[in-house]
Amino acid sequence: MQLAFPLAGGPWISAHRGSTDTAGENTLKAFAAAVANGAQMVELDLHPCLDGSLVVVHDVTLGRTTTGTGPVAEASPEHCAQLGLPTLEDVLDWSRGRAVLNLDTRNYPGVPG
Repeated sequence: MQLAFPLAGGPWISAHRGSTDTAGENTLKAFAAAVANGAQMVELDLHPCLDGSLVVVHDVTLGRTTTGTGPVAEASPEHCAQLGLPTLEDVLDWSRGRAVLNLDTRNYPGVPG
C-alpha cells in the first residue's frame, strides 16, 4: 500500500492520541478512526511496563484510561494487554502504509527520547 502523502514536507494532519471522540485515547481503534477521518500522522504516548517493554498509554498510572490501578511501570505486559493497552509493536504493525507515527516517550528512564 502506498502512503497518501509524501514522507518529506508538510504540513501534515496529526491526531493527538488518535480520534478520541470515536474511541479510547491511544488505542488502535482511535488511531484507525483518525486515519479514516483524514489524519496522516498519529501521536501516541509510550511508557515501559514491568519488564521494560513499551505500551501505549498517556499517563504513568493506569487509572484514568483503564480499569486498572497503580503505575504502568509495575504492571506486567500481560496485565497491560488485558487492560487493552497496545504495545509499541502492535502500533508499528498497524501503522505500516497507513500513517506516520509521532512517538512521545517523555524521557522516562530506559526509554530513548
